[in-house]
Amino acid sequence: MVARRTPLESRLQLLSHEEHSESIAVSLNRRTEHVMASLIDAHHQRLSDAFGSAPIRLGGGGADGEGRLYLLTTDGKAAHHPDTSPVFDGLFSTCARRGQALLNDGALSPQECDFFAGHWSWAAGKLQKEFEAGAWSIGACNAAAFRELMRHDDKAAYEVARHMVAGESAAADSN
Repeated sequence: MVARRTPLESRLQLLSHEEHSESIAVSLNRRTEHVMASLIDAHHQRLSDAFGSAPIRLGGGGADGEGRLYLLTTDGKAAHHPDTSPVFDGLFSTCARRGQALLNDGALSPQECDFFAGHWSWAAGKLQKEFEAGAWSIGACNAAAFRELMRHDDKAAYEVARHMVAGESAAADSN
């Protein structure tokens, strides 16, 4: 989802939505000044080397029972691991604690992982009202597009996503 109107303007959300149920999203372009080194135990040198300077993105305000940090990965090995859940084809999630264990055990590739703090959620039907009010543009996402967005700074990621969504709309209009 790409925000179209203030006060949300420039917000880029990765949404997991099923009709008639709660919708959950993480913000893809809200990096904090915090880095993973502040959260990684000193005895996990491999994790520190891989993620010590990696930014923690502000996913949103909510959290599940496992805590406030989440790991999203495009590592295909996650598809076969019981501690991960599919978000969509090629993207998987887990809580940061389990993610750190998977990374430390070599079960996931650090280059294909990103950490997020919290998430946003909407009660059933609430997000649909925001769509109808024109607050968001929506477009499909796949693992390659997710990885592309993660390599950009926050402002550039928003612009790339905005152009992706605009391109989808133009293609749909021409059909």
